[in-house]
Amino acid sequence: MSDAIEPQMREKKPRRKMGALLDPVLVNWRIERSTRDLINELAKRSRMSASEFVERMATNLELTDQGIPSWVPELDRDGELPIDTA
Repeated sequence: MSDAIEPQMREKKPRRKMGALLDPVLVNWRIERSTRDLINELAKRSRMSASEFVERMATNLELTDQGIPSWVPELDRDGELPIDTA
């Protein structure tokens, strides 16, 4: 007599709706495995795909008046003219 084998249940990953992206591109850069794992875990907790999570993270970055993230050291302002703020 053989036992019935239960099919393995795969965890359903969050996905975007088809056609949700207007101009999708495949990104190919190297990052530390631990960083990738962190992004994947944060995305999973947020019920998003990793790509959607990274996209929203970039969209919601707080930028300085120099157009860089607030946690990046300020760029050299040599050659800039001072602007009076009244």
